[in-house]
Formats: sequence, structure tokens, C-alpha cells
Amino acid sequence: MREINFEDDQIIWKILKEHIEEAKELQRMVVSSVDENSRPQVRTMILRAVEHTKSLYFYTDARSPKIKEWHKNQFCQVLAYSPRELLQLRFTAKAEVWQSGELYQSAKSGLKEHQWRDYSSLLAPGSDYDPALKSSSDKLNFALVQIKVEQMEILKLLPKAQEHLRYSFNYEKKHEFPKRLVP
Repeated sequence: MREINFEDDQIIWKILKEHIEEAKELQRMVVSSVDENSRPQVRTMILRAVEHTKSLYFYTDARSPKIKEWHKNQFCQVLAYSPRELLQLRFTAKAEVWQSGELYQSAKSGLKEHQWRDYSSLLAPGSDYDPALKSSSDKLNFALVQIKVEQMEILKLLPKAQEHLRYSFNYEKKHEFPKRLVP
């Protein structure tokens, strides 16, 4: 368990990069959207990249219901927890879906063979399975999701200390961070 200087949020972005490179637990994040009935929807997504401009990047099937949900309402929350680091991260953000452009092309060019197969499925995610249909098509249904972080909240569990540490970084109001919160 490493020491974290909460005065500098860059350590968190560095930890996220490490977890991506080493396929550790913070790479698996719970990401939310809001459906057409104003109900929250959550799913686990694999973090593919982070950017110093406070963005998280995920891959998904462009036909997934969450894509339509984010087109209608960009607001989302992202949650991750590392039992090894005893660290919880919660991001308040807006989702932007890319299906063209330089950023999209760059991500698409890095897809592995199994990802091409997954994103070329004839059937959209959540549709009824039909074993009579061949499993793939020639069309790639790939989307890159950029989560633009507005606020990051960190909870560091310290089992032997009297209290845990909780900090908030509000990227919309730069003069207000870091802000220590009651755990």
C-alpha cells in the first residue's frame, strides 16, 4: 500500500495509468448513464486510457443502449475501487461518444483481433441470442467513449489510522482543490 500525497491529483492519474498497463483492478470501473425512463443504469467497463486533460477512455459497441442514453444525457458517474491500494475513486463527469475523427481512428487502429470480432457482431448487446445467425458481420460497431471528468473524489482507507482520508478535486473550480472532506 503506497503513500499518496492528496495535494497533487497527478498521482491518481499516474496510478490509473499503471493499472491500465498492468491490468489491475482500477482498470475495471462501474460507469453510469440514465435511461429513457430516468432510471440509473450501471455497468462495468474496462478503462483503456487516461489523459492529463482529465479524461477517461473506454471502448464499447456503438449499438449499446448506453450510447443512446449518453447522447440524450451526458451526465454520468464512474466508480472504481482497489482492495490492494485501499482506494476508492469516484468521478462526476460527462460522456462524449466518438465514432469518427482522429481520436476515434487512433483507438480503432489499436484494437486487438478479439475486439474486432466483438464489435463486428451481427447482434447488438442485450438483444436475444439467435444461434442460427452467424456471429459476425463486415461492419464494425465500435465506439470510443471519452469521460470528461468534472470532479474527482478520493477515499483512502487507512485501517490502522483513526480516520480515513477523503479529498475532492473540482476541475470546474480550480481554485477550490484539493478540498478535504469528512470520510
